[in-house]
Order: sequence, then C-alpha cells, then structure tokens
Amino acid sequence: MKIGILRNPLGIGGAELSLLDIAINLKKMGHNVWMHFDPGDTASMRQFNKHGNLKVRYGRQTDFIFNNKNIINEKWAIRQLSDTDVVFVIHRHLFSKPLAQAVNNVSKKIVYAPGKNSHHIYGKYDGIDGHGQLIKNIKYIIFNSKYTLNRHQSINYPARYKKSFRHVHPPIHLSYYKERFNNMNRQNIRRRLGFESEVFHIGIIGRLIPSKEPLQAINIARQFKKLGIPFRLHFIGDGSLGKRVREKIAAEKLNSCIKVWGMLNDPLEHIVALDAVLHLCKHESLSRAMREAMLMRRPIIAFNGAGNVELLHHSECKKIMFKNNNEVSNILKYLANNIKARKRLGNLSFNNIIKMERNAVKHLGELIK
Repeated sequence: MKIGILRNPLGIGGAELSLLDIAINLKKMGHNVWMHFDPGDTASMRQFNKHGNLKVRYGRQTDFIFNNKNIINEKWAIRQLSDTDVVFVIHRHLFSKPLAQAVNNVSKKIVYAPGKNSHHIYGKYDGIDGHGQLIKNIKYIIFNSKYTLNRHQSINYPARYKKSFRHVHPPIHLSYYKERFNNMNRQNIRRRLGFESEVFHIGIIGRLIPSKEPLQAINIARQFKKLGIPFRLHFIGDGSLGKRVREKIAAEKLNSCIKVWGMLNDPLEHIVALDAVLHLCKHESLSRAMREAMLMRRPIIAFNGAGNVELLHHSECKKIMFKNNNEVSNILKYLANNIKARKRLGNLSFNNIIKMERNAVKHLGELIK
C-alpha cells in the first residue's frame, strides 16, 4: 500500500516527530511510505535546519524519507498523490489549492488533530477559506487522547464529522528508545553533563511557551528552595518566553539552582540524567516529552487531568500528580528523599508507556485497512 504523510506548514515540535513515528511504523509494516513538509516561511525553515533536523533523532531509520530531496517540493508531492492509497494530513485548511485537490483525489484521507485546540482544522467544512483549499470527504479524524476526543465531541460539529472521530495516537518508535536507553550509562552521562551526584535534578522538557508554564516552574523552584534540599532545575527547550524565563531566574536570585540548556536536537541523554521530570501543562493532549521521559524510566510530576491521566493511570502515580501548583514542592520533597520510590515510579512509567504504544501500533494498522 502507498501511504503519504503531509505536514503544512513546517514546525519543529512534537507533531513533526509524531508524523515521523507514523511513517517509520508504517514502513516497518511493509508499506511504501513518503512524506511532504511545506517549508513555510524562511524563518520556519531556518528553525527547522537549526533545531528540527529530524533525521538526527532516528538516524538511518529515516533514510527512506530524508534522503529524498523532494520532501519540500509541492509539485513532487502532487505527483505522488496520483497513485497514493492513504494520506495523513495535519491542518487540513492550510493547503494550497493544487495540493488540496490532489489530496481530495485519494480514496482514504485521515486527519491527525494533535492538540486540544485543533478544532480550527475543521474551518468551514468545505470550499475555500482564507488560508487555502479545504480537504473533503475525510475517512477518519484521529486524536491523541480521550481528553482531546471528548473535548471535540462537545463542539457543535456536523454529525458527519463526529462519525469520523477516533482516539488513535501516533505510536512512538519504540525500538529506537529501547536501544538508546540500553546503550546509556546514566552515571557517566551525569558526570559528563555536570550533574552533581549530591543534588536532586528536576527537568522541564519542551518549548518555553505560556501553555507549558515555565514561569510557574521558577515560582515552584523558589518555594522548593525554602525546604533546604539541594536541587537543580533544568529547562530543556527554548521559545517565546525564553528571555522572560532568564530574567525571572536572575530576579529571583536562582541562577545557582536553575540551568537553561536551550533547544536540543537530541535531549534523551539529558532526560536520563534527571531524577524527575516536572510537567506543569494543564491542558495538553498527550505530551511527547512525558512519553519520552517515561521511556527513559523517569518519574513524572504532572497535573492530575487532561491527557496526563491516560499516561499516569496507575494508582501509585497519584502520589506524584497535583491539582494545584502549590502541591508540587511537597511532591518534589517526597521524591528527593525517596530513591526507591523514584526507581519504582520510573519503572512503572516505562511499563505503562510500552503497553500503550504497542496498542497504538495495532490501532494504526487497523486504521489504514
């Protein structure tokens, strides 16, 4: 079966990695898979080249995609669509008219709606809106989590769209993460990265944007410091709040216990080096950062709601989930003083995500039949 995967416009976040995961898993199933990214504006392309060079993550696993220099060539994508059996798209109202018309000629169209605010992808349902030609006659609209699915079910869409809703998240590339983890020596990595052994290391992974609440993380660090436990908070990522984060760290005089690493092409070694991961986002569909941390066997301190409860569903995880940011310091104290609990929760996270991702691979295969 020939399967196309289209992303428009180009970004550098979890959605791109999720599409790459879909491609790799479908390729492993024996399908002929191709991808097309719209390069968007010049600034987006610079960011992609600087930080989002996705083949860095998976190496030769992605040769079948990234060795193709036509990946951002729209005319090439239109030719490919002429004999494609299934096409996955994101943001179906952002395509140019020629590309959208070519997509509309494919018999099975699947829209991937990665986040809670993805209802904007439905636009005016048909015809042309301000951004371009809409994709029509969609077979399935897939959502990362039950949280996102339920949120969209409550919106007054036409019945024909709700009938196509499915909860199928893009399965992560499990063998890659297993191999990476098995080849890592955590103590050596900590020494190389300068992670002091006597300090409790907490990580915030992801873009520094309002929805991730990085400024609240600094407030939590200030509160936690009062407990007298040696710690280091690591920001792994960058974004629109990067400058404000650095200014607030300086204003709070927390430079000695907070480090900003910026955007990393490959953050897995930094994640392995952490003692715990802090996830403050309260309305995220299914965080890739959380899933990667779970695959690296790290305990997650996360909001008790949204898509998080699907990832941390075991009763033991209630100890490390919060409803109010003021609760986080006590959870950090519990983990800082309990190495056995950190290991137990890390292994529990790993087992949960492995089972969940294996089921996702099965569901992906069923989706394209």
